Amino acid sequence: MSFWDSILGQQLAKVLIRELPKLNVKTKQYAETMADDSVQDFIKTSLEMGERYVSHYSFGGKTTVIMEKD
Repeated sequence: MSFWDSILGQQLAKVLIRELPKLNVKTKQYAETMADDSVQDFIKTSLEMGERYVSHYSFGGKTTVIMEKD
């Protein structure tokens, strides 16, 4: 008997069938580079517009912020 023929396999299959289509939402990520002192305001404004924070990195007094939107 394989995993997919077991009770746990069947339960997992039902969960995947129900949940995977919800994960197929198309989102776009973008990056903005700015001075370090502008980062907080940029992230705050972006979050207020319904975007999601992904990551950031800093180098040489500038920060690149990666955001995601639908």
